[in-house]
Amino acid sequence: MSESSFYQKRSEVVARIRKKVQSGSKLRVYFSVIYDSVFPAENVFKKMLNDDAFEPYILVIPDTSRGENNKFYQMDKTYKTLSAKYKNVYHSYDFQKKEFIDWSDKMDICFFANPYDSMTHEFYTVKYLSDKCFCVHVPYGYTGLTKYSLNTIYRMEEYSTFSKIFAENRNVYKLIKEHQKYSVDNLEVVGYPKMDSVAYLKVETPDRPLIVLAPHHTVRKIPGSINISNFLRLSEFYLELPKKYPQIDFIFRPHPLLFITLSAPDLWGKEKVDEYIAKVKDIPNMQYQEGGDYFETFAKSSALIHDCGSFFAEYFYFDKPQCYILENDEKIQIEFSDFGRLTMENVYKAYTEKDIENFINDVVINKNDFMRKQRQNFAKGNIITNHPNVSKLIVKSLKKELSYVSTFCWYVKRLFRRLRFY
Repeated sequence: MSESSFYQKRSEVVARIRKKVQSGSKLRVYFSVIYDSVFPAENVFKKMLNDDAFEPYILVIPDTSRGENNKFYQMDKTYKTLSAKYKNVYHSYDFQKKEFIDWSDKMDICFFANPYDSMTHEFYTVKYLSDKCFCVHVPYGYTGLTKYSLNTIYRMEEYSTFSKIFAENRNVYKLIKEHQKYSVDNLEVVGYPKMDSVAYLKVETPDRPLIVLAPHHTVRKIPGSINISNFLRLSEFYLELPKKYPQIDFIFRPHPLLFITLSAPDLWGKEKVDEYIAKVKDIPNMQYQEGGDYFETFAKSSALIHDCGSFFAEYFYFDKPQCYILENDEKIQIEFSDFGRLTMENVYKAYTEKDIENFINDVVINKNDFMRKQRQNFAKGNIITNHPNVSKLIVKSLKKELSYVSTFCWYVKRLFRRLRFY
């Protein structure tokens, strides 16, 4: 793909949508969702449900990269979770014909959480849909914190193919611009819509301290990929923690891919994974949480202990202390970007089991959260943008972009840009 082909594709799609808008028809918007816990544009979907300009739908699509069993299990689980909340949820798979359905002729706009075309069926890839509808990317996790974001995600063909990418803040915008494969005009800073609903959460504070344990899935060390998980060295420790602190309640919430990855025969295998999950569920003051919405969990929690990527930024929205687990200081330099390293300066860090216990004793039990003011100031200037109005801004942006007037202005802007080079 080249810069010229990008603009040609997008101009053709926009022109078609503009005609539909002029005719007074509603725009059909499809939100592709792979995992029920990975729906970052859900708040945008809710806004569109109450907007006469749009007909929003949820399309449950497959993860084709992690085996047949997981593919169908996750599609079924995601469909059941979302259809229990919303009416217009559809399968991407025809179970009678045993084939995937091409929905592209019904789409005007398609939202993607997953930027990896290699992870799903061809019908739901950016490459396939980019010349058929307006492809919008709202990241499934807060990006820009790791070098993996910079060197892999931002450089992918997909990141230069999306019609529009809504960036989390100005720092992320600049990072994407610096690392995009092609120089295309498809970025807009709006904020992180996933967290909008947090502002309206009403939960009762538990009588006992509640700590969330959230291990990452990157247990398989792959050169060139992100490698931040400490689960293999701390798996037994996670089982012992609730016994050491019977006065505290724990929620064990692994990354959705952790046990899928560990089920591989060359790692733990399915039997050992099942045994471990059974042990977690058997602990009286430990709850096992498998996927689904976690905002209420975070809102009720006293602290987060983890080594995840997106939770790293997201937990700042709750103004609670988090303890980030690292193998050593060198990992910070190897895995995290300048933005990520700056963020790391505003959380508690743990390298050993003793460090984790010290965090629990000092910060959670004794309530000595001495980083709170520093954390709040950092979040306001570097993490939280336009909160809690990001979803509203995205809807407004799409209306403006796809209207007749904005399309005309876009062509004029492109013309003047080209004339500057003559």
